[in-house]
Amino acid sequence: MPPARSKTHEARRPAGVKSPAPAAESRAPAVSRAIRILRIVGDSKTPLGVNAIARAVDVVPSSCLHILRALEEEGLLLCDPEKRYTLGLGLVSLARTALSSAPQAPMLPKELDHLARISGATAIAAQLVPRDRMVIVAVSHGSGTFGVHFDIGRRFPSYVSATGRCVAAYSGLGRAALKRKFDALVWDNPPRFTDWLNQVEFARREGVGLDQGNYVRGYLILAAPVFQGGTMVQTLSIVAANGQVASDRLETLKEELRNTAARLSH
Repeated sequence: MPPARSKTHEARRPAGVKSPAPAAESRAPAVSRAIRILRIVGDSKTPLGVNAIARAVDVVPSSCLHILRALEEEGLLLCDPEKRYTLGLGLVSLARTALSSAPQAPMLPKELDHLARISGATAIAAQLVPRDRMVIVAVSHGSGTFGVHFDIGRRFPSYVSATGRCVAAYSGLGRAALKRKFDALVWDNPPRFTDWLNQVEFARREGVGLDQGNYVRGYLILAAPVFQGGTMVQTLSIVAANGQVASDRLETLKEELRNTAARLSH
């Protein structure tokens, strides 16, 4: 699922650089700034110089440069001959370690392949991360004519799409808080809030979230939650073009999705 557009302000930000999300005051400001720098560089479509990054993080260039050099030494950033920065491959190693250490990691490829095979569509696994985001951690493609491409590592808002119905269902949030989450989302075909709440309740009751062309027009998306220690940590999804899944197969796919998510839960 391609991530929805952010509604953050872009004032004083370099072209192509998103404003970092506001955060509570940190007890380790240098660490917080380093993380914000990694996010800013990662979100940029082009390499960024020190001044552009310093403006985006709102620190003086000399302080920014110290952080950039430390990140470069650890392999988390790369600096080109023109002194512009991009993400380094050190992040790949960290991400690989994080993915492989998850309890469900050994089973995940096989289970996604199963979902893709029986649906003929694309199956994805997405991990819940801070700041109301999901990150795609695994993808398997079915044999259907209409394939959907997803990049591993891509982020999208956690309350949107079928995954969002699952997240909301197990969030423990009340109506007012869910309304604030809902109002911040961007959809191709926005549902009404009351309809969305009913769909959230359906996800809680049935164990499967359903998005029929709201997030991306022309696509049916099913999602089921994966739990770890009683807490929802991940979702499994099937993404299919309209008409790719026969209506008489929908209930079977829901059941398969529920069962697969249950096998991956601990």
